[in-house]
Amino acid sequence: MKKILTILFFIPQLIYSQEILWATDVLFMEGVDSARKVNFKQILGYPNSVEAFSTNACTFRLNEAKNNPIQEIRVGFGKITSASQIIIAQNYNSGAIIEVSVYDSLGISKKVYSATPRGYISLDYGEFLGINIPSNFRIREVAIKLNLSYLVDGVCQLDAVGLLSNGRIKDIEYQSYVRNLFQLNPNFIKKIDEAAALTNPFSPSLSDLGDGKSNRPVFLPKSMELFEATRTYKIQWARVVDEFSSQDSSGNGYFARNVIGIPSFSSANKLTFAWTPQTKLINEFIKIKYIEPQTVSDVFVFTNGLENQFEGIILYDKENRPQDKFKFTDKNAIPILNRVWHLHLPKPTDYEVTSIKLIINGTGIVLPQIDAIGISNETYLINTLDLSSYKISKENLGKNINSHFREVAPLISYDGKTMFFVREGHENNIGKYRNQDVWVSKFNKKEWQKAVNLGKPINNEEHNAIGTTSITAKTVYLLNEYNPDGTSKRGLSKSNFINGKWSFPSKLSIKNYYNLNNFTEFSFAPNGNTLLIACERKDSFGQKDLYVSFLNKDSTWSEPLNIGDSLNTQFNESTPFIAADSKTLYFSTKGHLGYGDNDIFMSRRLDDSWLNWSKPINLGNKINSKLWDGYFTVPASGEYAYTSSDEKTMGAEDIFKIRLPTPLRPFPVAIINGNFGKFKVLKVEAKEIDNPKETYLAEVDSESNEYTLILPVNKKYNLTVIHSQNLTYQSIIDLSEYKNYIEIKKDINLQNQPEK
Repeated sequence: MKKILTILFFIPQLIYSQEILWATDVLFMEGVDSARKVNFKQILGYPNSVEAFSTNACTFRLNEAKNNPIQEIRVGFGKITSASQIIIAQNYNSGAIIEVSVYDSLGISKKVYSATPRGYISLDYGEFLGINIPSNFRIREVAIKLNLSYLVDGVCQLDAVGLLSNGRIKDIEYQSYVRNLFQLNPNFIKKIDEAAALTNPFSPSLSDLGDGKSNRPVFLPKSMELFEATRTYKIQWARVVDEFSSQDSSGNGYFARNVIGIPSFSSANKLTFAWTPQTKLINEFIKIKYIEPQTVSDVFVFTNGLENQFEGIILYDKENRPQDKFKFTDKNAIPILNRVWHLHLPKPTDYEVTSIKLIINGTGIVLPQIDAIGISNETYLINTLDLSSYKISKENLGKNINSHFREVAPLISYDGKTMFFVREGHENNIGKYRNQDVWVSKFNKKEWQKAVNLGKPINNEEHNAIGTTSITAKTVYLLNEYNPDGTSKRGLSKSNFINGKWSFPSKLSIKNYYNLNNFTEFSFAPNGNTLLIACERKDSFGQKDLYVSFLNKDSTWSEPLNIGDSLNTQFNESTPFIAADSKTLYFSTKGHLGYGDNDIFMSRRLDDSWLNWSKPINLGNKINSKLWDGYFTVPASGEYAYTSSDEKTMGAEDIFKIRLPTPLRPFPVAIINGNFGKFKVLKVEAKEIDNPKETYLAEVDSESNEYTLILPVNKKYNLTVIHSQNLTYQSIIDLSEYKNYIEIKKDINLQNQPEK
């Protein structure tokens, strides 16, 4: 019995090693249980359970809804893929599954499984439902429909949903599947037994971990970030506790053995299953072993966020001799993924590591907890620049901008003189519930003036926000479409500042625009003819992606085009901001390696297609925090950036100014403006002489007959002006001698220009 149970404990790792793609996103759900540990996210990633328990704590659980017993959950996989079989891991009342459908890249569904409700079925030893898929069907989503009216205790639990890329599992039981795997690798069980023999009295035996009667539950909680890190970077997790200083005996979840295996998922400051010292000594420690000795370049410590109490790590070779000690004050030790501390060694070890001792300072008010310790010999570095020679700090903009209410989503005009932002809950907000309103402030000589509510029609009873502005900020692009009755619906709108007031927002016409996500952000490029949109569509790689849309001759916008996987990931890409050079993009995501939940990244456009971008650069831990970071906006001068943060605020989130290091600034530009005199102008266009595909449109003010144009310096341009009577004039703008940001006044007397 011991041998079988040992095999079962390693099922998730072995299945995961095959060509199975596990769900990464919940796209739709009904009836989720309110208990935190059984919420919808638990269906993501590889299977948790190796046995079937009705009380399994980390599964997606549906409760019976008396008014609507037919309920559904739909999951995505981060990409579109061909599959031969769907694997649905389940452990309680699985007879409730009545229908399974798959969706292709165009959102077309196909039913692949149908059954009558069978009431109570409790699957034993992690059995699963295997569903064969028609050939040549590329899957993006899987929908599972359940009838909960037949359930025992009114509860159904689902553990994981996977796609098998080739072949089929003929037997739907995990046991048969795993035995076949072991036949391919007969030495694996021997290695497990050898590892078990190394355990001391303080460590759990592998049979104890797998028999369902031990103090540690037989499931492996998970987090999608950790799942992605494990899949991509081949992290080996500790399998044996060698020794430790003490352990908290108040709960089984605090024992030293909880450091074994993959990380648990928890956002709490006190973890449910993690080694917690009993005493408060300066040198509390735990020493763990790994099954496979290996060279090490990176160490990952999953914790409860109190990594400032870490003292150091000691690495041991195969003879159990201490070789290297690293302190967590080293510059190579950085936090990632919020609850993870990453130590990148100066160079990979020239010996194979079998054990690690982690030393912590337990004298703080709250004891640090250790969830898991992983090692890797693959480089796992955040793509950032060396900014050590720059002094970077966030400066709160003060009471004229910030308050004890929530201020977010700043948007600076390109001339740096106007700032729009969103304020929530303020007594001057419009509407009964004081939802999010747009506020504005003007910069006067040395300081920002007292912000004021932008008022109607921009603000109404619902949530309001400006996504982006035109070059002069006299046209604003708004979230939602505005209805005459004061309500809103999904879409995008624009409003113009005419005769001292804002026009009623009109719909922005974008071909085939739709968004499968509840949120969107967008940015208008200063070249005047390009719009970047963060939204979720049928061809997205996961959640929201960045899309590009181009201005048509009839003033409508082209159908959004996905800008590709160099920037887009299976996670949300959001808050894009195109800088004044029309080449530098700032955006937020957790899909690329970072320091917290969402980080801000920078990328440069590589050609005029808007589909080729440089590898995203993380702006660094002086700008990004352990929390959610986004809404990064930069004026044309490039000297400062503005963002919102909840660190060192006057209340809720505030808006801050950051002096940008030179490597993180956009390329320098010139703001050129002037007047045409009495001549009314229809269009002003500049094209790079060396690359005519790079086109820049000026903004022309119909009231003042002034134009404003933003052009990258160090280039020459052909300027074309189309007169109101369809006469065309041309001239050359030579910026080839300029290297830095500059503002140029250039009136154009069309009477003295040669007619073309």
